Amino acid sequence: MTDAPDTNDGGLLTGFRESLVPRVGTRNNLTGVALVLHLAFPGRTSGWRDEAAGEGRQTAVDLLFSLLADFLDKRDLPGGTAVIFDGYLTWLKAQSWHHP
Repeated sequence: MTDAPDTNDGGLLTGFRESLVPRVGTRNNLTGVALVLHLAFPGRTSGWRDEAAGEGRQTAVDLLFSLLADFLDKRDLPGGTAVIFDGYLTWLKAQSWHHP
């Protein structure tokens, strides 16, 4: 998971990170990998990578595939990518710290 490609390079995973940010709810500055780890180990405030490299590896991998499947299902709907980015922007605009 730590060698995952960038999720915004115009390819298959465009919008994946944006689909995760509202789920996490408090982080806009994390990579897609970090967001998955945050969701996989919600009680942790640090050490996500250590957890994923150890006993929590299967939990992280299972969640990653579940999140990818959900993302691809949504993205493949008509206008799906736009809906994903719209959801992200709606979340972003609702944040007290967001000042465009």
